Amino acid sequence: MLSVLTAFARASFRQQAAYRVANAAGLATNAMFLAFRVAALSACYGHRDVIGGFSPADATTFAVVTQATLMVAPVWGTLGLANDVRTGQIAVELLRPVDPYAVALARRLGASLWFAGGRMVPLLLVGAALGALSPPEDLLAALVFLPSLAMSAVVGTSLLFLIELSAFWLESERGVRMVVTGVAGVASGLLLPLSWYPPAVATALAWSPWAAVLDAPARIWVGVSPQELVRTLVLQAGWVVAVALLTRLVLARATRHLQIAGG
Repeated sequence: MLSVLTAFARASFRQQAAYRVANAAGLATNAMFLAFRVAALSACYGHRDVIGGFSPADATTFAVVTQATLMVAPVWGTLGLANDVRTGQIAVELLRPVDPYAVALARRLGASLWFAGGRMVPLLLVGAALGALSPPEDLLAALVFLPSLAMSAVVGTSLLFLIELSAFWLESERGVRMVVTGVAGVASGLLLPLSWYPPAVATALAWSPWAAVLDAPARIWVGVSPQELVRTLVLQAGWVVAVALLTRLVLARATRHLQIAGG
């Protein structure tokens, strides 16, 4: 099974690498938004030195890291499951001797691996060139960042899979996707650092699964206390398990009542 999933991941990596023009356009778009977010967050410090525990350098670094990791740990996107449900192809996929969730995870993680080198690294260099990126606070933060980012990619992909599972009950998952994407933009820290919100809101958002996607690795890069580092990693690991279990339960219920029209 592991060799099969590795093959799916490898194929997805190669497929993503093949779209050179699209990748270049995506990189340029991300770089533009990175510069915009850096400018917007910097402007908030006109009359203040610290906001939500972040200095101006912390805020711009947070913006750069979250923008750079956006495609590695997906907040939005498609996995193809919803389209398979609409077309009836899901019946064929369920007959294969591999788990649909595991396949979707392997494929998206293969793409994430490409995005780590083809999108994240160039955007970090852009942030550094703009003077908006500070290095990780210490060696521990640098070492823990990548495992945290890997967990972020798993949680993000699982959440996308859950969104697309709604197609089993709805004519289209697009409505669910629009609502969840709006929530995710706020709860992941993509709009603003979570610590900038009122304390009660910030606490609630920090415990959401979307905070484990972008906010967690970015805060680790910016720098947190040892206690906060442990709490962040444990919470991320908890969401990896919790979302995976929820996905399994919803998938089992969906396929139990699946009906394919047309034979």
